[in-house]
Amino acid sequence: MSTPFEYRHRARAPLSVAAVIAVLVGLVVMRLAFDAALWIVVPLALLTLPALNDMRRDHSAVLWVDDAVIGWRSGTQDIVEVPLGDVTKARLRLGFDLSQKITLDVRDGPPLRVPLDCVPRGRAIEHVLAERRVPVSRGFFA
Repeated sequence: MSTPFEYRHRARAPLSVAAVIAVLVGLVVMRLAFDAALWIVVPLALLTLPALNDMRRDHSAVLWVDDAVIGWRSGTQDIVEVPLGDVTKARLRLGFDLSQKITLDVRDGPPLRVPLDCVPRGRAIEHVLAERRVPVSRGFFA
């Protein structure tokens, strides 16, 4: 009996909030101290709106693995649970942007892609799946 694994990620994480605040403060400094043109500052400020909206709604993403299922929930999506017995292989791929992507090959049906915000950093998920005897393949820049 393995211990259940759970990974949670919130949109209102301290690092995300600090990054958005730093960008907005930088834009204000550019405008006030360096007299940057509004046609430069405003479009750059608009790029922070999706992040601010995510923080306002505080969406969370969860990935869990126990001895029977692997499941996830991302934002407002419904919960997805896949029995571990139906998973033929888990493919872990590192993208060019250094994000890790997980695709589950299942017996009946198309492969399932785990949402990016549900995927933990590092090799934690690889060890968890290997501990539960799920075949794992790792690839780079796919």
